Amino acid sequence: MELGNAISILVLGFLVLVFGSILRRRASDQLQFWFLGWVFSLVHLLTGQLGPMIGMANQITSSLSSSTNILAGLCFIVAVVNTCANYRQRVCLAAAAGVPALLYSSAVSWHVTAKPLLSAIIASGLGIIFRVLWSLNRRFSRDLLYTAAACCALAFLVVTSIARGEFVGGIYAIQAGLFIFSGVLFCRRFPRWSIGPITTTIGFVAWGGSLLGIGSEKYGLSNAFMFGSAWNAPVYVVALGMILTVLEEQIQEAAEAGRRLAHQAHHDALTGLPNRVLLEDRLSQALARARRTKTRAAVMCIDLDRFKQVNDTFGHHVGDLFLKSVVSRLNSRIRESDTLARSGGDEFTVVSSDFEAPSVPARIAENLLETLQEPLMIQGCPLPATACIGIATFPDDAKDAEGLVRAADQAMYRAKNRGRNLYECFSAEARDALDIQNHLRKAIDEGGFEIVYQPQFFKNGDLACVEALLRFRHPTLGKIPPSRFIPIAEESGLIVAIGDWVLRQVCCQSVKWRNCSGISLKVAINVSALQFNRIDFADNVAKILAETGADPSFVELELTEGLVMNNVEDSSRQMKSLKLLGIQIAVDDFGTGYSSLSYLHRLPIDTLKIDRSFVEKIADLGGTRPIVETIMSLARSLGMRTVAEGVETQAQLDIIRELDCDFIQGFLFSHPVSGPEVLELLTTSYRAGSLCPSTP
Repeated sequence: MELGNAISILVLGFLVLVFGSILRRRASDQLQFWFLGWVFSLVHLLTGQLGPMIGMANQITSSLSSSTNILAGLCFIVAVVNTCANYRQRVCLAAAAGVPALLYSSAVSWHVTAKPLLSAIIASGLGIIFRVLWSLNRRFSRDLLYTAAACCALAFLVVTSIARGEFVGGIYAIQAGLFIFSGVLFCRRFPRWSIGPITTTIGFVAWGGSLLGIGSEKYGLSNAFMFGSAWNAPVYVVALGMILTVLEEQIQEAAEAGRRLAHQAHHDALTGLPNRVLLEDRLSQALARARRTKTRAAVMCIDLDRFKQVNDTFGHHVGDLFLKSVVSRLNSRIRESDTLARSGGDEFTVVSSDFEAPSVPARIAENLLETLQEPLMIQGCPLPATACIGIATFPDDAKDAEGLVRAADQAMYRAKNRGRNLYECFSAEARDALDIQNHLRKAIDEGGFEIVYQPQFFKNGDLACVEALLRFRHPTLGKIPPSRFIPIAEESGLIVAIGDWVLRQVCCQSVKWRNCSGISLKVAINVSALQFNRIDFADNVAKILAETGADPSFVELELTEGLVMNNVEDSSRQMKSLKLLGIQIAVDDFGTGYSSLSYLHRLPIDTLKIDRSFVEKIADLGGTRPIVETIMSLARSLGMRTVAEGVETQAQLDIIRELDCDFIQGFLFSHPVSGPEVLELLTTSYRAGSLCPSTP
């Protein structure tokens, strides 16, 4: 064997190992057929070189050599053909084209030179190829037409060779056509001007051209199917091009994966809208542009009405479809320069910029609400879709992104409090509320809160208990009443942190009173709905009691009637956990809600506080005395104590005493007092004998 041929065998063997390694790491139909193509090319070369050396018959050598080269060309073709969608279809196409080509090659190799038979094989093969292509594609396409034209041209060359009696030339024509067409399909499969596809296409065309050149010579069969040269440059060019193509694909896939990750990091997976991260960036850009151009920008917070009801009734799949339909409608009404982002489960945010008239955001909000008025058709079912929108404008309502979002959020909550399908612009009142919210955040650390205590007395006027009341002083607005700042704290979620702070401070104060006077005094503390509904509320209370050393039997938590009755099962479970700690439970503002008496006896309640609205009119003719009397009778029958709130006149006090109420609270006895003043009341009550010293 010549040195050049030995080197060619080694190089091809190395290429087989290379493509096998690539296939192992990147399994795909394309790479699998490339690998098979190079295996057949190696077998083709080995057969041509080693067959005569080991004494293999000339016909067998020629047949194997030509067949493996044809199979190599077929593998390269089906690897990149676009008409095949899977491995099975690629095998069908290879068989349709390969069987007649292999029959023709074998017949010529074994000196079967009957022209009608060979022409029939080629003609039938052409028909089989067309039939298979049509079954795979079932429609006319450019690739189908290219394939048909190539097959017809190849069949014409082969039949012409048969007519001239150049049967070996027909074999070369088949092989050349396969490799040239591989180049054409490769170029179609990778339609980009990059080095890999260009190199591979040029290599395939040159490979086929070299075979045509060999076939035009009058070579004998023993030499007909060898590589034309020991250094067959087109073969190596194809291999290099394929490797470069794989590398380019990997680079492109890595870039696409990076883009997908970047998109996923900045967009919502369900709707494809920008998420909070991208929203912040878009808003920053919009504000920067507004400052630069001296124009306005706006943020609109959108909250869908009753989306939870849709999810709970129809399931999350319908809920997802509902959100996608809402997004489609909203996108149809915003400007191209605006940004629609998903900022929460059923919450969206619109960033609008580059406008001067202050009325522009309101018009956009009206358009958005209008597009949602028509019910959404989800799986044939009409579902209403309404929303509330809050609008804040730069620079009128806020100067920075964070303030603008908070302002729009505040306005949205105001719209929801008014009803459904409404929009609300940020107002001076809302601006004050936002300012209060900002200072509430700082008040815990900066000392903006104060706790005072409203005493409760026995019927004889002796001190029985105190109720802790929170006061807040704003740096510029002065004292803010609880009716003003508590709803703001609840809307913003700050009430949880504030409530924990109050509980801790009151417990510490209770311990101080006990240490200073030797007397334990019961302290009532109001609890918000957000606090009470937390799963870890009882655990948090236990932690604070343990840290402060407060006696739980002298701590009473006050819950509103609406909170207790909103979810009786959860309330009962939470209250029982608190009772296990030794804490007492009171229901505040009793009689103003809609309590179910069938549930009331099941709840571990110690005290009912009669709302001041009933006490206020208890002495009036035709007033509320029967209601108060009924509440007291109900409490006694259930083993509960009663507290009359808001006693301010002697007439009210006389009736309350007559009805035998347990405790009395109101300005007639005392206004709220500070912690040191409570200590004085404690000492006075102890000397009067109404209080007992705490037990060690």
